[in-house]
Amino acid sequence: MKITKRDTKRIAAVWAVACVVFIQLASGQNLPPAGAVPVEIERRLEAQQQQINDLRRLVETQQRLLEKALSAATPVPTPVPAPVLAPVPTPVPAAVVPSFPDSAPIKAPLSLEIGGTSITPIGFLDFMQVWRSHVVSSGVPTNFAEIPFSNTVFGARRQTISSAANSRMGVQINTKAFGTNVLGVVETDFLGFQPGNATTTSNAYGMRLRLAFADLQRGKWEILAGQAWSLLTPGRKGIPALPGNLFLTQDLDPNIQSGLVWARTPQFRALYHPSSIVSMGVSFESGDAYAGGSAGAGAITLPAAFAPDYFGQVNTGERWSRGSESELGFHYENSCRSQDW
Repeated sequence: MKITKRDTKRIAAVWAVACVVFIQLASGQNLPPAGAVPVEIERRLEAQQQQINDLRRLVETQQRLLEKALSAATPVPTPVPAPVLAPVPTPVPAAVVPSFPDSAPIKAPLSLEIGGTSITPIGFLDFMQVWRSHVVSSGVPTNFAEIPFSNTVFGARRQTISSAANSRMGVQINTKAFGTNVLGVVETDFLGFQPGNATTTSNAYGMRLRLAFADLQRGKWEILAGQAWSLLTPGRKGIPALPGNLFLTQDLDPNIQSGLVWARTPQFRALYHPSSIVSMGVSFESGDAYAGGSAGAGAITLPAAFAPDYFGQVNTGERWSRGSESELGFHYENSCRSQDW
């Protein structure tokens, strides 16, 4: 049988009445009249119930105060949200640069990676239409020493040339080994030897080597070996190995500009860069530059002051005298004559 809360109260009241009656009988007190007993019991039960309610409220108040004190002493940890994992990126192909409408996309970079070496093709296609007021037999490159006078047959004729021989083909290699930056360049065009039947049959122009060199850079030092632009060629910035920083004007003629000193020669070059704006270098070159005298053109005659009068210099430390003065100087030797300085 299940005992409810109400039954518990009734049992407690009966026990309370019994205890009161027992105490009165034991103490010898006079019992109330028979009719007054139920009224007295009811009154005492109500008083006891009121005390029980007061105690219950007091316990509940103390319980709330205790919970509040505990919550103030021990901070409730703030719930940490579960970490949100970033989505794993899906591998995508190389970047595609939008091209012209209805055209193939341009993929970059345009280089081939083999190990730690990058191989990049270089060059362009060039179609030139040349009009000249006088006939020059050198083709697309202008032979400035061969331009005829107006009182000659070629000087009275006009010339029109269409050619793609100035197109370039080459490769650029970049890598790094043992702390040294390595650059390799090979560049060619089709302005080489032209046989007599070049324009008679299939316009088969010969390939010509323009550049073929290796450049090593480590720290402030740089070494170049191979066929490159001469150190005499003026530069726009520093002493560059690549033609992008050379002062080659904006002329489209493969022979560039009349009066500009330039050459592409086999050489060994050593450079030192003490700072980002200062460069010092020396180059040992095998010069074979054109200076006129070909195809009937007159050769360039240099002034007599430019003619060298020495081939070697030796400091012997000998003393020489001039009049009453005696000084320690150089003894200068050359293949033509001996001269004291």
